[in-house]
Amino acid sequence: MAGCRKFRDAAALYAAGALDPGERRAFADHLLGCASCRNEVESWEHFLQEVAQAGSVPSPSPREAAWAVARVLRRLEEERRGAGRKMRPGVSLGRGGRVWAGAAAGALALLLFLGGVLWRHLETMRPVTIRTAQERVLPPEERELIERLDLLRDLETIEKLVRTVDGERDKGESPSVPGSRQGFRQRNERKTGHA
Repeated sequence: MAGCRKFRDAAALYAAGALDPGERRAFADHLLGCASCRNEVESWEHFLQEVAQAGSVPSPSPREAAWAVARVLRRLEEERRGAGRKMRPGVSLGRGGRVWAGAAAGALALLLFLGGVLWRHLETMRPVTIRTAQERVLPPEERELIERLDLLRDLETIEKLVRTVDGERDKGESPSVPGSRQGFRQRNERKTGHA
């Protein structure tokens, strides 16, 4: 795959079924003679299967976490007073055990709350762009043009993958089912007249 610059982004799109029919045939012909690209396609197919099968578990909101802590503490207080549910015969936590159970429940609720906050924070983080000395020398217009050219290929790949996966999830299909959508670069070429 390292020597296949022409097909750099095609493996992921091929695995997702997002290549146009002509591109798909050309890449399939290339796969016949390139073991590294075949391995790359297999990796992408495996990844897309895992994504399709994975379910997301929502983290509790701060309000839900606080409610759970309050509920556990209330029940522990009721048990301490003897107004709670009876425990199974022969099982007794004793005073020290109830304290540890309360501490464990509070710690668990705190971990859930902090995990949710950390998760949301990590989702909103953006990567920082570091400029090289050569990029700082270029005038802003030229630097912007170069960045757009570099990003065009990546944007087209990402857009096709997202549309394919999202569209197939809406239909209840797995991401390996072929779909065809017009890429970002093709639309942009028509608008600007540049390749």
